Amino acid sequence: MICVAASVLVIVPAFVDALDASDSWADRNAALDYAARSVPYEEAVGSQRVVEDARLWMPEDATYRVVTAPDLQGPLQWAAPAFLTGFLLPRRQTDSPDAPWVFCFGCDLAALGEGFEVLSDDGSGVIFGRTGR
Repeated sequence: MICVAASVLVIVPAFVDALDASDSWADRNAALDYAARSVPYEEAVGSQRVVEDARLWMPEDATYRVVTAPDLQGPLQWAAPAFLTGFLLPRRQTDSPDAPWVFCFGCDLAALGEGFEVLSDDGSGVIFGRTGR
């Protein structure tokens, strides 16, 4: 009986603290807009706005590729392409240079060809556009 009473005295305050913390997280999440809740922080994708613009511009049956600068380091190198794969479903990511839709992470735009049209660029080095193909 003493053991049960001691457990209740320890667990109840911890449970109340946990509920308070959950309420705080829920309030913060509720204050965010759709893009802030669905797209990770800038460090992971480079630009929330460019990623959301791409989702709105690209048709659902589109194929796109991700082009990165040769010296790109950190999350943009590995997290951004992985995130795009799931976020842009049912669109398909490919390595084919024939893909008409392109994400450019710090790459040289001239390398994308003369017909490349920039559709979204917020100055962060992440650009979304389409080729003239």
